Amino acid sequence: MGSIYRLNSFYEWELQNFPNPLYLNTNLKIKANSLQYAFAGLLKEEDELFLEHYPNIEFIEYLNKKFNKKVHFTNTLSANKNIIEWGMIHKIYNKTITQDIETIQLHKHISSKLKQAELRKKFFPYLPKRIPITNISELETKLTKLKFPILLKPDQTLSGVGTFIIKTKEDIKNLFKDLEAKLKTQIYFIEEWKEKIFDFSALCDSQRGFISLTIMNVDSTGKYRSSEIFHDEEIKKNYCVLLENLSKNSFLPKGRFSIDGFVYSEDGTKRYNYISEINPRWTMGWLLYEFQKQYGDSGKLKFITNHYNSNLNSFQLEEMLRKNLNAECIILLSPSFLEQKKLSNILVFQY
Repeated sequence: MGSIYRLNSFYEWELQNFPNPLYLNTNLKIKANSLQYAFAGLLKEEDELFLEHYPNIEFIEYLNKKFNKKVHFTNTLSANKNIIEWGMIHKIYNKTITQDIETIQLHKHISSKLKQAELRKKFFPYLPKRIPITNISELETKLTKLKFPILLKPDQTLSGVGTFIIKTKEDIKNLFKDLEAKLKTQIYFIEEWKEKIFDFSALCDSQRGFISLTIMNVDSTGKYRSSEIFHDEEIKKNYCVLLENLSKNSFLPKGRFSIDGFVYSEDGTKRYNYISEINPRWTMGWLLYEFQKQYGDSGKLKFITNHYNSNLNSFQLEEMLRKNLNAECIILLSPSFLEQKKLSNILVFQY
C-alpha cells in the first residue's frame, strides 16, 4: 500500500530555491519548525512525497544520488495510502488533505505541560511542582517560596522555545517587558531548576509501546541542541510501566510520540524525571531511529546544530562539514539560513 509523506508549503519554497540559501521574512519564521524536509530519506519504493508544486530538478537529482534510490513525488492523494507528517494533524478525505480535528484536540490536551504535571504528581511525587503564572506580580510573589534558579516556561512550546532561566529576582526586572507581553497571550509555569546529569527521550508508539531511547544535548537555557541513540535497560523498564499508566489514564497520543526526561542530582542522590515533556509528533529522535535502521551500527548517527556560513550554498556547506567533522551529511534540514544567523539542524553520520 505504501505511505504518503507530506511537506508543508514552506519547504516547497525552499526546494525551488535549492541549493541556494533561502532568506526568511518575519511572516515565515513560524513555519520553520518542522522536520518534514528529512522525510525524503525515509521513503520506501512504494512511498511517495506529496508536493503541491514540482520541486527543483537539482533537488530531485540531489535526493536520488544521496539516498541511492528514486524518490517518487506526487500532487494527488490516494485514500488507500497512509499519510505521514511531522505534526500528525491531517488525514486524507475525498482525495484531499483535511484537518483531523479529533487528533488535534487530543494532542493539544496531551501537549499541555500543566496537564502533564498532574501525571508527574501522581506517578513521580518527588518531582518539583509546576506552578501556573498569569502575571508578573504573581510571579514575584510565588518566587519567594522557591529556590533559585527557577525555570519559567510556556504551557505549550517546542524544543525549549520561550523558556527563561531566572537566577535572581533582578532577572525578572531585566526580562519584565518581554515577559509582560508573553503572559498576556499564554499561560506560563515555574518550577525549580534541577542540576541535570543528562537529558533523554523515549520513542514510543501508541500501538507498539516503547521503541528506543535517545540521549539529548540541551543547553544551559533549556533549548534542544542535538540527539544520539543510546540504550539503558532501567530507563526502558520504567517507560514500559509508564506507558501502561498513560493508557489507563486516557493520556496516550495517537501514532508515534516521544516522552522527554532527564537524570539529575539532588542532595547527593541520582533521580530520574520521566515526564519532562510529552511530544505527540515526529521528533529528532524518531528521525535518528529511522535513519539508524538504514545505516546500522557502523558509525554514530546524530544531529548537530547552529552551523552557519552565509557564503556557502547547501552543496558547499555539506562539503565543508564532511571535511571538518569526518562525517557524511545525510540531509540539511530547513531552514537552511534562519535570518542569516544559523543553519537550523543537520543530520550527520559520523565514522
